[in-house]
Amino acid sequence: QVKRVALSEGLMENLARASREEAPTIYAEAGLWYDAFSAISERIDAAPGDRVLRGQRASLLEQVGLAQVSAQELQ
Repeated sequence: QVKRVALSEGLMENLARASREEAPTIYAEAGLWYDAFSAISERIDAAPGDRVLRGQRASLLEQVGLAQVSAQELQ
């Protein structure tokens, strides 16, 4: 189930201070999976050959039970 939530003031401040590279982790730590996935996907779009980024996205996919999709990500 997808639930829309307002970002807390503290989270907005953290994101404002964070680099683009840090945003996916901040979202993930806050439990905002879709935002974390979107942020890491944007980084992959900018650097499609970056295996580290693809590994991070694969990890997010595994965390929500999408192991098959995760495996495809790493190929």
